[in-house]
Amino acid sequence: MTHRAALALGLVLAAGLAPAAAPAQPRTVGFSAQAIEASNPTPPGRSDIDPALLGELKATFQFTRYRALGTARGSAEIGRTWSASFAGAGLTLEVTPKSVDGGTITVEARLVRGGSPVVASTLRIASGGKVLLGGPTIAGGRILVVLTAR
Repeated sequence: MTHRAALALGLVLAAGLAPAAAPAQPRTVGFSAQAIEASNPTPPGRSDIDPALLGELKATFQFTRYRALGTARGSAEIGRTWSASFAGAGLTLEVTPKSVDGGTITVEARLVRGGSPVVASTLRIASGGKVLLGGPTIAGGRILVVLTAR
């Protein structure tokens, strides 16, 4: 065998023994978001959101009423922005997935009112998990956004 043929055979064999490339991370992330008005009206009134979520909110915050202002679903590729308008809250949520590492999704989230950001944060969300994003204060309470990513 000539030196060139041996070298070519060695390169072909080495290529076959190279470790497989790591699986590509998902390029699209799905989102679900719910805007909630959390307040302390007198009398308290009824909350109109999912009872399981209501329990989590009551364990975390000291508001007496939680009112759903809207829900949105969508998706965005890594590096692209998904936005959802919540007219009832006068806010737009902008979420940009930055990376997916194992079961953790890193996003940059902004709540925008009148073209100006009122909240901006980098969040790490377990795939299928949710985070609560505290929004601006309102008379007697605060706007909250529950964000889920997968």
